[in-house]
Amino acid sequence: MVFSRKDIEDTLNEYGGKLTVIDKDHYKGRFDSYHYQKNCYETEIDMIVDNTISDLTMICRFIVEDSGIISEEIIDIHVL
Repeated sequence: MVFSRKDIEDTLNEYGGKLTVIDKDHYKGRFDSYHYQKNCYETEIDMIVDNTISDLTMICRFIVEDSGIISEEIIDIHVL
């Protein structure tokens, strides 16, 4: 299942706090990806809420097309 924008908003509202937007460099080397299927990888990313790394985790899927274009999907957001 791919999360819709509403699913994401509902999950974040239920969790509480405010999602902190940070520089993408913060995540460099901080998470592992694993091969999910042909040309498809998944990773878990800790989310930052109220300027603190939270126990809220997002699972993302990255699909590499034959053309080299990479698309992404949010598969799940959950509390560890």
